[in-house]
Amino acid sequence: MNDIHDFAVPPSDSDELDVFSGDPDFMLSLARGLLIFRAFADKREKLTVAQISSATGLKRSTAYRCLYTLTKLGYLESEGSKFAPRISTLLLGCAYFARGHWEAALQPILDGLRDRVGMTCGLGVYEEGYVHYVVVSQSRGSLTLVASVGRRLPAYCTAVGRIFLADMKADVLERYLDGLSAVSHTQYTTTERAKLLSRIDDTRVQNHAVASQEIDLGVRVAAVPVRSDSGEIVAALMSGGEISVMSGDKIDSLFLPELHKVATEIGRLWEGFDRPRSRPALG
Repeated sequence: MNDIHDFAVPPSDSDELDVFSGDPDFMLSLARGLLIFRAFADKREKLTVAQISSATGLKRSTAYRCLYTLTKLGYLESEGSKFAPRISTLLLGCAYFARGHWEAALQPILDGLRDRVGMTCGLGVYEEGYVHYVVVSQSRGSLTLVASVGRRLPAYCTAVGRIFLADMKADVLERYLDGLSAVSHTQYTTTERAKLLSRIDDTRVQNHAVASQEIDLGVRVAAVPVRSDSGEIVAALMSGGEISVMSGDKIDSLFLPELHKVATEIGRLWEGFDRPRSRPALG
């Protein structure tokens, strides 16, 4: 490959592409299309063709063709005369995130969820009877005990853990419960086998779990599964905080719809990441 020039930062203006003039291996059309993504990098609003043309130095006709192509390919969405990136654009960065930076892709997604629900949100994975929080977005003023990166909690008495327990095959769940030495962290912790099975069954039917004060007094947590394209539960997404704020009605009307929506987004991205082990084989 003929390396005529190597930009420390990818070009954002069409004039910068002149340095590649005469390079027979350089795809000018591809380079122009990538300028579109650079134009959106520092913008939060939707952009028109004229705004893209001004930001990139591309002719308006060229900018339009690039926008049209990227929209048809599913990387952009259009609303009237304005365009904006879709979440699928994150897939373009999966090679980078696969080298250990996947948390950076999920953090802004959880931050957005936190801002909408006003409570701490976190992503948990399962391993050998415990859940581990791997990405957390803390809400200001919310109890810090709700979740923190690296916090390790037993699966049987947590909303996140019950998501995984509900996904276990019957014989695997029986072995888990046979080997469980459940302890009470508070007076509200469920430790009896029959009650545990009932709550796990409820989780399986409802496709979500709620745990109230079973680990920390005054804390209620709601969690939903994150499924990969194959349907496998690979993580659980939670939101939690003061029990006085997380009422049953609010969980149903606000928290669960938002959690399910974001869990779907994360599930679509999941296959591109080199992640920590989500759990041992459950079958």
